[in-house]
Amino acid sequence: MSKTLFYFSLIILIAGLFWRRTIVVQKDQNEVWKYYEKKVSFEGIVVGEPEEGVDKIKYEIEAENIPGKILVSSRLYPQYNYGDKLKITGELKEPAVFEDFDYRQYLTKDEIYSVIYSPQVELINKGGGFWRSLFNFKNKLRSNIEKVFLPPQESILKAILLGDKYGLSDKWKDKLSRTGTSHIVAISGMHMAIMSEILLFLLLVIGFWRRQAFYLVLIFLFSYIVMIGAPASAVRAGIMIGLLLLAQQAGRL
Repeated sequence: MSKTLFYFSLIILIAGLFWRRTIVVQKDQNEVWKYYEKKVSFEGIVVGEPEEGVDKIKYEIEAENIPGKILVSSRLYPQYNYGDKLKITGELKEPAVFEDFDYRQYLTKDEIYSVIYSPQVELINKGGGFWRSLFNFKNKLRSNIEKVFLPPQESILKAILLGDKYGLSDKWKDKLSRTGTSHIVAISGMHMAIMSEILLFLLLVIGFWRRQAFYLVLIFLFSYIVMIGAPASAVRAGIMIGLLLLAQQAGRL
C-alpha cells in the first residue's frame, strides 16, 4: 500500500508541475506585457541568489502584483540577500532580443518576463530562514576558497563545487573548450554522484543505519542543488542520483 501511495503521489507531482508550466506560466506571459515601459512601484521577495558583477548586482524578485519574476539590476551597495523583502521603484521593461542572442527567451526558462535597470530599492525587512543560511554558507565557502587558492585554481574550484563560472577568464574557457573538457567545470551527474557516494560511505562508516544515511544524502542533494542555484543540469543529475539511491535502498538495482 505504501509503494502504491508513493507512486501515485509522484504522478500527481509531475502532473502538477506540467500543468503549472503549460497553463500558469503561459497566463503570466500574456498578462505582464501591460506593465512594460511604465514606472512601477511594488514590493517583492528576493527568490534567488544575487548575481554580483563588476559594477552591479542582479536580483530575481517575485512581486506581489506583477506576473512572473523580475530581474532587477541595481548598484553593488547596499547588498540584499535571499528572502529579503524589498520595495522597488523603476521602469519595467521587456527583456531585449539581440541579433545573435535572444535574451528574452533565455530569461523565460527561469520564468523571468521583465527587467528593471537602476531602480530605487528600499529594504522592508530581512527574511529567508534556512535558505538564507544556506546561501550565507555558500558565500563563506566561496570566500575561503578565494583566500586559500590563487587563480586559475581558485576559479576552477569555485566552478566545480559552486557552479560559479563567471570567475573563469575567457582564456581558460577557450582552453577548456578546445580540449573538450568544459564538462569538468560544469555541475553534472559525475560531480554529484561522486559526492553522494562518498557521503553515503562516510555516514555508514561512522555508524548511521543505511536508511538514515539514505535520507541524509537526499537532504544533502536537495540542499546542494538549491545552494548552487538549481541549474537544469544539476536538477536532472539530482533526480537520477535520487533514483539510483532509491534503487540501492530498495535492493532493486
